[in-house]
Amino acid sequence: MKLIANLSRFHPKFSKPKDVLSAFFAVALILSITACDNDTELGFTTTTKETVPTLTDQNINAFTQKFATDYFSNLDGLLINFHAAYGSDDEYQFINYRNQKWTPAYIKEKHYYATVFEQNKAYLDKSVITPMFNCFENLIYIGLDLKKGLLNKDPELIEQTIVEANADKKLVNSIITSVGLAPRR
Repeated sequence: MKLIANLSRFHPKFSKPKDVLSAFFAVALILSITACDNDTELGFTTTTKETVPTLTDQNINAFTQKFATDYFSNLDGLLINFHAAYGSDDEYQFINYRNQKWTPAYIKEKHYYATVFEQNKAYLDKSVITPMFNCFENLIYIGLDLKKGLLNKDPELIEQTIVEANADKKLVNSIITSVGLAPRR
């Protein structure tokens, strides 16, 4: 009670224990919300360690090669782990890989390439590599559909998703070939 009497000297609202508790919980809530307001603590980053290049005719081939390598690496990771899980009839093996390892790494790369696209939109609007950004974005949906196909034991969805993944892979290969780079398998 002595604490409440002391607090009421500062503000008349603090004359009852209920008012002090309400104020305490309000402050605690605000502090907990602001403590969690840092995006990096939640697993999201707004900046990348890699600098975003300004794409030009001089660096577009090197960028395209790196982009294609990242695309194929992500696609291969999905498909290899999917086929391993599908072959062993263990859908949770793939789901754990996709949720715990693949998706967090993919999201970081996706943010990077989305930033590259936004900062180089004028250049990319007239570039042949622009469809690669859509193929890269589509990887998340390929992973989701493979997961759904395994969980629901839906061979039609699995087949449709594999066909879609192969079509995207073919498109990326045709794009990198058109700029003079070697296609991937």
